[in-house]
Amino acid sequence: MKKFYHLVAVNHHQDGYVVLLDGKILKTKSGRELLCPNSELAHAIMAEWIAQKDEIKPDTMPLTQIMVTLLDKIQEEREVIHVEMMNYLDTDLVCYRADGPPAYVAAQKAAWDPVLQWFETSFGTKLQTTTAIAALAQSEIAHQSVETYVRNLSDEEFVILQIVTAETGSLILALAFLEKAITPDDTFRAAQVEELLKSEIHHEDFYGKAPDVEKKQKLQLLGLEAARVFLDTLSP
Repeated sequence: MKKFYHLVAVNHHQDGYVVLLDGKILKTKSGRELLCPNSELAHAIMAEWIAQKDEIKPDTMPLTQIMVTLLDKIQEEREVIHVEMMNYLDTDLVCYRADGPPAYVAAQKAAWDPVLQWFETSFGTKLQTTTAIAALAQSEIAHQSVETYVRNLSDEEFVILQIVTAETGSLILALAFLEKAITPDDTFRAAQVEELLKSEIHHEDFYGKAPDVEKKQKLQLLGLEAARVFLDTLSP
């Protein structure tokens, strides 16, 4: 989309803050005012819009995308999304392991075992892992503990949990991310453990990565970093 504005500003509005484009309140795709819960987040979103050049590139505005998702999806469809997200617990990325070659086994263990240990400590139950194709059925205690935790999240916290879960294929990674037990870089590396190992084996630091893979990985890391910024603005 061609850039259509010149001036970007932030203004206090109702119970939050809005971004103004040439004096007009920025709105979501559904027409809702993009009302931010605090000034810090509004100014961070303002910076994304200021950084746009001749063309508006949504991929370079992850904080804006988070707020749009929050307002247009989470506040309208949270229950449906909640049910879908809870299904990840039995199919979670970090619970399905390779049985070879040894380098893959070791890489997964190094990236995923600390997160599983964190989960056991935090939720009081151990998750099963498998090298088989058949789906696991995690314990009722695990399901109930996570269910209670997710139900008690604010919409702002829930949107980050949903986004990180979808991006990584792991509700466990998303829970650890939300609790700041792992960094955006840790989360990225855990989600991309096999791709990063392939990259190392094929010396892609020297030969270069496939452009589509490189772009996808950059966008994923950018999104995770933005999710952390979003969470940090919610902290008192």
